Amino acid sequence: MHRRTNMRSLTVIMCLSAFSFAAASNAQTNQTVYDDALQSYWQNWSWAGTDAGSTAFAHTGSKSLKVSFTGAWQALYLHHDSFDTTGYSALTFWVNGGADNNRTINLQGINGGASQASIPLSSYVSIAAGTWKKVTIPLNDLHIANNPNVTGFWLQDGSGHSQPDFYIDDMALVANPPPSLVRLTANAAQTVRTVDSRIFGLNAAVWDNQFNTSNTVLQLKSL
Repeated sequence: MHRRTNMRSLTVIMCLSAFSFAAASNAQTNQTVYDDALQSYWQNWSWAGTDAGSTAFAHTGSKSLKVSFTGAWQALYLHHDSFDTTGYSALTFWVNGGADNNRTINLQGINGGASQASIPLSSYVSIAAGTWKKVTIPLNDLHIANNPNVTGFWLQDGSGHSQPDFYIDDMALVANPPPSLVRLTANAAQTVRTVDSRIFGLNAAVWDNQFNTSNTVLQLKSL
């Protein structure tokens, strides 16, 4: 039995396969900022005491980023060469209060070296002593969403005086999820390009009579 292939259907299938492959290839992944150490070209430009290899507390792995505000308005500033945040939705990290509860800390996104409007960390989490808590901050709130010229962010003292040490771990930029549903419409009746039918005439091959090793003849059947 010979099966006839509908070339328009085949073209649609090939196009859909190519689209699916391209979508998968371009899917964004989370970008790690800190995980036992600063990652992915992130740099520590802080004007506060920091220890990126502290072993006092760790959420995962063996280390965390210790931050010491020993004076007014000090900040943990994590810098990156100018990059595009399109494809990312939020900044996430885990925070531990160490020996004390609560802190007065403000966050600011940095666009092209210029700080954006500050937001209080307390709007997203209540820091607790000896306890890890997850923080997720939309990039829209930091005013750096879908921006081609972001250069980092900082967490700054908002009290005007020194504060107890705290710890940061597992910090990352969260990638936008891929679309859950992609709708495509294909018009199989539309002729986009006419192709010589002889190119697609072959779809089967049979041996002539019995197999003969000395004189093998292959007949090609065209539809």
